[in-house]
Amino acid sequence: MLRAQIRFKDPRQEWKLVNAWFVKQNNFHAMFEVRDLVKPDSEKEISEKLAST
Repeated sequence: MLRAQIRFKDPRQEWKLVNAWFVKQNNFHAMFEVRDLVKPDSEKEISEKLAST
């Protein structure tokens, strides 16, 4: 989930939960946006060291 930004399509719209064997959402509309992958500094340093050898 860290690789995507999830937002409600309309944050003001209410959504409902239906309790049964499994919880089901109604009126739940979301947008997924892929994030750029950013490596932590420690991983960048390791990659640079491996590339220079």
